[in-house]
Amino acid sequence: MVTSVRSPEISFFSSRSLSFQGGDTNLYRYVGNSPTTFTDPSGLEKLSKDGVNRIRDEMRRAGLSEAEVRFRLKILENVHSGKVHFPDEDKGLYETRNPQFWDDTEDGYVPKGDASDAINDLWKSKNGIQCYKYSSIIMLKSHLDVANQNRRQELNAMFNGKVLPNDLENEGDGVFYENLTPKNGDTFGIDELLPGDQVWFKNPYYKRLRPEIVKDEKKGKPYIGEQGSNVFYAGDGKVISIYGGNVKSLDEYRRGMLGWNSVQAWNRYRDPHASKDDFQIMSVRRPICPK
Repeated sequence: MVTSVRSPEISFFSSRSLSFQGGDTNLYRYVGNSPTTFTDPSGLEKLSKDGVNRIRDEMRRAGLSEAEVRFRLKILENVHSGKVHFPDEDKGLYETRNPQFWDDTEDGYVPKGDASDAINDLWKSKNGIQCYKYSSIIMLKSHLDVANQNRRQELNAMFNGKVLPNDLENEGDGVFYENLTPKNGDTFGIDELLPGDQVWFKNPYYKRLRPEIVKDEKKGKPYIGEQGSNVFYAGDGKVISIYGGNVKSLDEYRRGMLGWNSVQAWNRYRDPHASKDDFQIMSVRRPICPK
């Protein structure tokens, strides 16, 4: 989620999908969902039974089939139950995998044995995964969870021996999800979202302060910038964080972004100051319900 301009840009993963970049060439670095940025000391709403019922009703009103309703609820369950943390080397939180289930290769982590076992382990042991990649794996896991034995074998054959999701054709676009286009302009309105959709909030203040950054760097104050945030839409105007499974309204989530380092830096140096409404949903990935 964060980057310091004093460090060279290093990419360990390749990407062909551009819609979730937030202006950078590396989708897997520094994007969204800081476990500390969105901490609420008074306690955050979890995905409750009543909340699940509201989500189910919203999807039924939208005309989704019962199979798709169950599939999207499985996605949100996986978002809610994941134990993965966002890698932040400054805090000693590194990109990791359980070596019992994953090989750490030059190109990235590859499942040992059946990929379904390796993916399931991500929900049992704490691992560090970049948020764009993790949100993709959430959708892959959901496909595995609802698959019968034959389909699970097909999915394992598709996943085994690959860096996930990078090595999948188009990273899974067109098979496991589709990238949507806004109805009006460049941003998505809440009426365009369905529970289980992955959404990307863009931070418009990332990379806007180059003169000030250079000045601060000379004083030994590294600039930390956040590109944006990947979350899942949870219905009823709310989103669910992929790190911790916490649920917030869109407005609450946008207000949390005002505390980001890059936004605070903008407020110190420039006018007008940032507003929560500056953080818009620029990309949506819609899961494709398995047949």
